[in-house]
Amino acid sequence: MSLSAEEYNRIMEIYQDRRAANDLAFRRKVSALYEAHPELLRLRDESRDLSAKRAQALVLGNLSESARLKGALEETRRKRSALLSELGLKEADFEPFYTCPDCKDTGYVGREKCHCFREEERRLLYQDSRLGEVLSEENFGTLSTAFYDRKPGRNGRSQYDDMTAVIGRLKAFSERFPKERASFLFYGPTGVGKTFLSNCVAKAFLDRGFSVLYYSSVSLFEKFSEVLSSHDNEAQAVLTDRLLQSDLLIIDDLGTELLNTYTSGKFFQIVNERAIHHMSTVISTNLDLSTLKERYTERVASRILSSYEPVRLSGDDIRIRKMLSKRN
Repeated sequence: MSLSAEEYNRIMEIYQDRRAANDLAFRRKVSALYEAHPELLRLRDESRDLSAKRAQALVLGNLSESARLKGALEETRRKRSALLSELGLKEADFEPFYTCPDCKDTGYVGREKCHCFREEERRLLYQDSRLGEVLSEENFGTLSTAFYDRKPGRNGRSQYDDMTAVIGRLKAFSERFPKERASFLFYGPTGVGKTFLSNCVAKAFLDRGFSVLYYSSVSLFEKFSEVLSSHDNEAQAVLTDRLLQSDLLIIDDLGTELLNTYTSGKFFQIVNERAIHHMSTVISTNLDLSTLKERYTERVASRILSSYEPVRLSGDDIRIRKMLSKRN
């Protein structure tokens, strides 16, 4: 769905290597069988010779010779079949084998991607997302609202009520993408589930075959500085392209990075261009909205606040609640 040309080529190289390895193994296996049973090889060659001669007879219109050769060919095949049975072998032992018989290791069944291609696609997208194994533990399937406080606050709603609504909104968005494109700003104190929610959306995207790119704000801004100091224009272009082309970009813990003129400008470029092209982005931060405006330039804060759905998460630190629950 969302593979770049480079990613697509990486998958096709896997299939090329797979075909080459299976072909080599097949040739070695057949060679060993014929070496161990030369009579099988003789009958195979005889069968091929008779088939060729019969085809020639048919072209020349020599029907009697064709009939004679047909009988000889059937007898040769009968002998080969009997010998195979005697040796405990079958014709399938002399046929090419494939890792995926459905597509014969091409990745396609007709014009459609094979199920094995889509599996490779998901594996590569997971690998490139930079999220590793964390998504097996943090996803909508493992998300529990049991630790959220159900006591109503001043607005009459509880932390549980708010989180239930947020989870429903994010699930719906994840299922409707790309028909619906949206960006979200998760903000609130430490430990209320911002990163967990980001990971839930990430896994939902990846499982549907969409590309996801995750960076903590610290690692992203360090990457900006790294490619700048390298004076490598190609590396800068590759990073920018990945950040702009990913179906979903997640920037976690905004506000913990070191800012300078270049990194701030680069951050605005990514946020601005993704907003212009309606590319979905999730940003999480411990900063409140007023501090966000103070820390970043007016144009950065304005672009985020005008293009993102603000999702305020509040309440007690869920991680502490979970830890206390385990101890109890």
